[in-house]
Amino acid sequence: CYEKLYEIDSDVYNKDLALVLCHLAILYAENNNMEAEKLFLQSIQLYETLTPESMPNLAFAIHNLACFYYDTKQWNEAKVNFQRAVEMYEVLVQSVSDVYEKSLASNLCNLGATYEKLDSLINAETYYLRALEINERLVLLKPKEIVSQIENNLHFLILLYQVVEIF
Repeated sequence: CYEKLYEIDSDVYNKDLALVLCHLAILYAENNNMEAEKLFLQSIQLYETLTPESMPNLAFAIHNLACFYYDTKQWNEAKVNFQRAVEMYEVLVQSVSDVYEKSLASNLCNLGATYEKLDSLINAETYYLRALEINERLVLLKPKEIVSQIENNLHFLILLYQVVEIF
C-alpha cells in the first residue's frame, strides 16, 4: 500500500514509508528474520533523502540496524552502525540535549558492548565510561528513568573488568 503511494508522490510519502519500513524491520528482527536487514537498509536509504529534520528518525533506524547486526553476531557491521548512530546523536545533542542524551548514552553503551565482542577492551571501557558519565548527569534530572541505565552501565563495566582480571 505505502509503496504504491510512494510511486505516486515520493516527496509526500517518503517519511511515512521510511517509518513503516523501520517498524516492520523491527518486527522482523524480533523474530530473527533476515529480511529485517533489507527493510532497515531501505528505511535508512529513504531517510537519507529527506531534510535534516528527519535526522532523529534516521539515527533511530541506524541504531536498530546496529542492534540487528549485534543480535546476529555481525560485530563489525554492528560497530560501524553504532558508531554512525553515536555521531548522529552527538549532533542532535548539540541542538536539543535533554531529548537525545539518553539515546546517545544507550548507543555508546551498545558500541562498548560491540567492542567487547571484538576483543577491543580498551575501546569497550572508553564507551562504557562515556555512557555512564552521561547517565550520571541525567539521573539528577530523570531519576526513575535513568537508574536502570546506570545499573546497566555498571554491570557491563564490572563484567569487562572481570574479563581483564582473568588475563
